[in-house]
Amino acid sequence: MDELGGDRKAIVVADMGIGNSPKLLREIESLGMFYLMRVTKKVRVMMEDGEVSPFDEMPNAPGKPWRRRARAFKKSGWIGRWAARVWDCDHAEPWFLAANCPESEGREYGIRMWIELMFKDMKSGGWEWERSRVWRPERANRLWLAMSLAYVWMAGLGVAALGSDKAVKEVAGGRARASRSALFQLGLDMFHLCLEMGRDVSCALLFSRVREKRAKSVV
Repeated sequence: MDELGGDRKAIVVADMGIGNSPKLLREIESLGMFYLMRVTKKVRVMMEDGEVSPFDEMPNAPGKPWRRRARAFKKSGWIGRWAARVWDCDHAEPWFLAANCPESEGREYGIRMWIELMFKDMKSGGWEWERSRVWRPERANRLWLAMSLAYVWMAGLGVAALGSDKAVKEVAGGRARASRSALFQLGLDMFHLCLEMGRDVSCALLFSRVREKRAKSVV
């Protein structure tokens, strides 16, 4: 992980679909990376004092975060170093999380919600990755690089359009998707409109600098 530079940390964040895989967690740790995984409520955890209990039998109260030194996955020989529960008052149920990063309080898992929105744009709602039929990793890496740059480009166009009432009216026609939660789609509409009308299209890619102490999240 030398390419991250400085004291930055890579944290792999994932949902229950793959977060319940002890084998995956060990592999991530062997690469010198950290993980923050959502697990099912029935996963058993062992506290420092040796007490063992499923997540859902621990004290549960909305609005009261809980984090302890603990290990999870008894059948796999107890993995991890921390267990956390995050339950905001306006959420129907908590997040049960297993982690090996000492600085993680659990709320970083919320970053994954941003990724969910991007998945749709990369697939059926935009670049249609699922129709690429690209299977070889080295080719997939190149395609994902191109899609990612194009994604940032379209999002940038969306930001520019959102800053202009005239552009929003012209491009989106007042549709509900002309909002901050749909910058990619708004930018894509702007791109198509410019091509159709023979207008120049701005191609400025702007990347904000990550703060030195902020962890990098990958999925």
